[in-house]
Amino acid sequence: SFYLRKIAVELDDQKTKHNLTSKKGRMRINTEIMALKELLPECREVECNKASVLHCTVQALQRLQVTTAQLAITNAKLERDNKVS
Repeated sequence: SFYLRKIAVELDDQKTKHNLTSKKGRMRINTEIMALKELLPECREVECNKASVLHCTVQALQRLQVTTAQLAITNAKLERDNKVS
């Protein structure tokens, strides 16, 4: 019947829209992962999959956190030393 065909077409349109939305989302994620890969020296030279890139990113951020904490301590010490002088 016409009504059943109309429902089938609407469902197919919804499925197509969902598939396109999902594909756009995957493409955006892939683009951002490639951007991360380019920012990480340890990932630039070797073939990395997505999980490896994310792992390298976590490690790099952890190193930056440690470095930031160390610099904050050094900065506080220098400021304290400058006040004494």
